[in-house]
Amino acid sequence: MQAIFGILMMFMGAASGLLFQDPVVYKFNKSDQCYVALGEQLHLQIPPAYGFNLNMRDKTSAYRTIIRLRNNNLVYSENHTRWQFVKENNTMILTSAERSDSGTYILETSHAGGTITGIYTLQLHTEAQVSSVSVWYKCLASEDIKVHCSAEGDDLTYSWTSDFNTLSLLENGTSTLTLNKGHHGNVTCYVKNHVSQSHNSTVLQPCPEPTTTPTISVSTSSNFTSFGLLFQDPVVCKFNKNDQCYVALGERLHLQIPPAYGFNLLMRDMTSTYRTIIRFRKNYLVYSENLPRWQFVKENNTMILTSAERSDSGTYSLDTRDAGGTYTGSYTLQLHTEAQVSSVSVWYKCLASEDIKVHCSAEGDDLTYSWTYDFKPHLENGTSTHTLNKEYRGNVTCYVKNHVSQSHNTTVLQPCPVTLSTQSNNGFRVFVSVWLFEIIILLSLLVGAFYIYTRIYMKQRIIKNQEAL
Repeated sequence: MQAIFGILMMFMGAASGLLFQDPVVYKFNKSDQCYVALGEQLHLQIPPAYGFNLNMRDKTSAYRTIIRLRNNNLVYSENHTRWQFVKENNTMILTSAERSDSGTYILETSHAGGTITGIYTLQLHTEAQVSSVSVWYKCLASEDIKVHCSAEGDDLTYSWTSDFNTLSLLENGTSTLTLNKGHHGNVTCYVKNHVSQSHNSTVLQPCPEPTTTPTISVSTSSNFTSFGLLFQDPVVCKFNKNDQCYVALGERLHLQIPPAYGFNLLMRDMTSTYRTIIRFRKNYLVYSENLPRWQFVKENNTMILTSAERSDSGTYSLDTRDAGGTYTGSYTLQLHTEAQVSSVSVWYKCLASEDIKVHCSAEGDDLTYSWTYDFKPHLENGTSTHTLNKEYRGNVTCYVKNHVSQSHNTTVLQPCPVTLSTQSNNGFRVFVSVWLFEIIILLSLLVGAFYIYTRIYMKQRIIKNQEAL
């Protein structure tokens, strides 16, 4: 009997697991703000009413009708493949939230005579979940420590904790901290929004002692090694070979300078503002205000950007000179900083036409998509969605890349439920899934087996009791 009960529970769990993940639930009569993650399922509970209209005003102030209910007659809008109404518990179900679902939802309820009995509004916000939390730090010229935190997601807020601070919360609201040089140990950045949260930590090490003087500021090879302990392998670009250079946010960049007696390195940013990065004349360096982030290593004629930021994107102009001050060369290089690819997700949904729509989403900058399939030998490029014929089965893999990184994820296509649509005299549509019938039949067989087993067991007990008498 225990085995049969276990099998029953397994099938019931499997059946429910195939249908839904845990949804976000909001009530029209209790909430006026609603937050849901991209791709998450949403349940909107409707107050009891004879009839209702559910309309939506999106971010562009355009109105559209989601659903109307009158005397058990449902009229869906064009979005009916993503919205469903469950009459038994008066719930509207959004199967997978998208950015276009953000907006103001207006519900009007009415009684049998058509008179409006209530008006409700709810503001729905869809947000990308927090992901790819990174924490790093750099040593400033003042010997203080600047700690940075970056993350992907929407509407992010930051908070911090540390080993060395007695307060549980170090500082709120900012993605950077400037700490005294005496601070060592763990620093943790917490990032959250309305739908998720995540965190990451870094360990502060003592900063290297400064080795520069007010007039000569050339880093030695020992300085270069100590900074190498703080950062990963750098991106290397050469002024005499490349005119395009790509680096990930937070990554270290090495710009190799052609041999010259002297040079000027200028930068024009995305707002067409010029600034001087460095000037070099006969072993004398004059840095701009970016000194803590840029270093020059004379031994290998390399400019080092310790940690790339978005503000570093722009056009870099290098002019080289000989000992007499005459220009010997002019070079330009376009630097692009990009967020790395992260949080690749692949999912699919069955359309009313019984075709399959496969979606791919990812975080990062300047993303390109490509696909491979078990059932299709060639690669398709360029789009984050594909509509496939209902016969397709097996693995579908989405590859996402940009100039600084790449990642991928896979989903397995399962048969879509075959939907039967019937319409009663009053126009109410009832959708019944064939595969759900199969589960019900299987459960019925198991219940029948349990009943037969119980009858045989009880009959054997009666016979044994009679023999004992």
